[in-house]
Order: sequence, then structure tokens, then C-alpha cells
Amino acid sequence: MNPRISVLAAIGSLAITFFGCSVLSSSHAAVVYSAVDDFNVGTNPNGVWSYREGVNSATLMSRVYSDSSVQSWSGSNPTIYGFFPYVARNVSGGTLPVNWTVDVLQMHPSESLIPSVIRWTAPMSGTWKVQGSFVSLSSGLTDINIYKNTNSIVAGSLSGTGSPAVTIDQDIVLNESDFLEFAVGAQGNWGGDGVGFKATITLASTAAVPEPSSMAIAAGLGIGCLIRTRRRGALQTR
Repeated sequence: MNPRISVLAAIGSLAITFFGCSVLSSSHAAVVYSAVDDFNVGTNPNGVWSYREGVNSATLMSRVYSDSSVQSWSGSNPTIYGFFPYVARNVSGGTLPVNWTVDVLQMHPSESLIPSVIRWTAPMSGTWKVQGSFVSLSSGLTDINIYKNTNSIVAGSLSGTGSPAVTIDQDIVLNESDFLEFAVGAQGNWGGDGVGFKATITLASTAAVPEPSSMAIAAGLGIGCLIRTRRRGALQTR
């Protein structure tokens, strides 16, 4: 083979490798979602987060409460204590009654035993590290569940203040628009079922795929060089 053709073929191959590797190795800034820090009462859904009445339910909590101590979304079940189920954030800067600290949301099921649910929807495909915990804030008995779409991946219970926390620390593969649901339900009696919840969800890795346009450009450059060189060689031998 003509030495110039060999060199250009190698350059074309390196170009393709370079373009592909540059896409595969492109770094992403840390993508972290926090159930507590991201909570607000502006809209529901709130970006990737939504606050729902029941597991795998389309019914969004629609009632907003906000003062200098508490912000909350609550559902449609009226009681003498307000509307349930609810998800609330302590914004007081200190600890509120039932030892509710600022680093956890409070979740509570309804009198009609509808669970309080926080849903997180994956914004992209990848492996997500999910770390979080549920702790009892009162004396009630509660069911704790975490679902990947409709499949339970964590199931536990809390038996009142001082009972061991229900925790999660897992790497979970999700496709874009898959979701995780964090649910607090009542065990027959809904009274005193307040539960403190916190979680962070961090993008651990994505399935990197070379961009077709980049690969096509690189391949075109390599092939074009080869064609032009072959033509020159043919002309010189005539």
C-alpha cells in the first residue's frame, strides 16, 4: 500500500476514535436532587417532584398552606385538624413540636387511610444512587414503602417515636420518565402517624452513546482523504 494512503487511513481511524471517545468520556456536573431542599409550594408537580394522594395515583395534592414556620401540600380528605394526606416542610429554622427538625419533611396519611406519597420522576436514563430514611415523629403505627414504578423495592413499618428508621441506600437503574414513590400509610388508625422523611437522589452514571453526527463527520473526513489520495495516485501512474 502507498505509504501516504496508510498514514491517511490511520489518521481517519484516529479521528473516529477521538470523536467517539470524546463523547463517551464527556463529564457531567453532579446531578443531585433533595426531597427536603427542593420542596416548595409554588407548583405541584415541582420539577421532578410531585406530591400525591395514594400510591401510583394521578391525584395531586392541591391545597397549599404557608406561614413563617410551615409550608405544606395537602389532599382532599377534610378533618377537624385540616386536610389530609399531607407533605410539609419545617421552615421555622428550629425544631417544631413532635421533634420535627428542619432536615426532614413531615408526611401523614389521611383519615380515610390514603397514603401520603412523594414521587420523583427520572429526568434522564441512568443509574441513580438513592439514599434516604423515614423516622417516626409521633406514636402512631405506619407502613413505609418505596416503589420503582409499581414494584415495591423497600417495605417496612414504624411503631412510634424511637422505633428504628426505615432506610434506603441503593443504586437503581432507571429509564427516563421512570419514577420512584415514597409512601407513608396508616396501619388501621391514622392518628399520630406523622413521619419524618428525607432523601437525596444522585446521578451515578449514564449510558453514554456516541453522537451520530460526530461519528459521521469523523468518518467522512477519513474516507474523503483516502478517496482524494487514491485519485492523485491513479493520475500520477498514467
